[in-house]
Amino acid sequence: MPTLEVLPGQPNRIINSPNPELVQVQELFDRHDALVAADPGFEPDAYGPYSFSIFVAGALANSFPRKVSAEIAHFRANLVRTTEGAKPPEERTKMGVVLGDSAFVRSLVERFGLDWTNINGEKAHVVGGPVRNLDALIQEIGKAWRNYLPSEGAYHCEARQRDAEDLGAFLEKYRFNDPEVPILTTSAKEITTGLGLKEDMVSSMTTPVDLRKTVELWKARGFDTLVDISQGAILKSLVERIHEFRFITLDQILGARTPNPQSI
Repeated sequence: MPTLEVLPGQPNRIINSPNPELVQVQELFDRHDALVAADPGFEPDAYGPYSFSIFVAGALANSFPRKVSAEIAHFRANLVRTTEGAKPPEERTKMGVVLGDSAFVRSLVERFGLDWTNINGEKAHVVGGPVRNLDALIQEIGKAWRNYLPSEGAYHCEARQRDAEDLGAFLEKYRFNDPEVPILTTSAKEITTGLGLKEDMVSSMTTPVDLRKTVELWKARGFDTLVDISQGAILKSLVERIHEFRFITLDQILGARTPNPQSI
């Protein structure tokens, strides 16, 4: 049974740290290591990072050392913090979750001058843009607004174009080997080369995420078992609204201490 190890993106929680991206990178490595310790025979057929976790997936696929994951994540976050910090507070960008169908969200994006950064399902979306625009949106839509996401600024939109260019220049200092197993990204691409991985890290800063297309890629590549190392079940709940996979969570593996999740 082809198995995909799914790595979550940035968590829906505030990390009390001046550099939360470093905490997040280490947490993902720790959870992957806990999976391997519980099941030493586990080897995924591919990695499925969600957004931010592509930095960790690259290291797990032996494209570059683990320390490089932290260096890239830290550089990217600092780029955005610097860009956003230079703006007046009301012009700084953020992202938040809006509930509703695509037609509803499209109308909001157009009316309030926002970007549609993530489509996580038919009625689960993320929009981004200046805080003043988002505040006006919140006042109008009420309960259709779910929450702000904890990030340095809005990602997956044109607001990050200059930062994406700077990240691309920064990545030139590193040599990326071809990943030992494919990495299926939220750009709905199957990455099999080091160059492709670099390019995706850069382009993903300005390219909206459509989880539906990512899930279609997983299906097209024949994956039927997802081993999810997330904390909680947010990603699982989003994916299951699009397609039903066999989901195995890290907490299940640690609790049951089963032999190999590929044989469950």
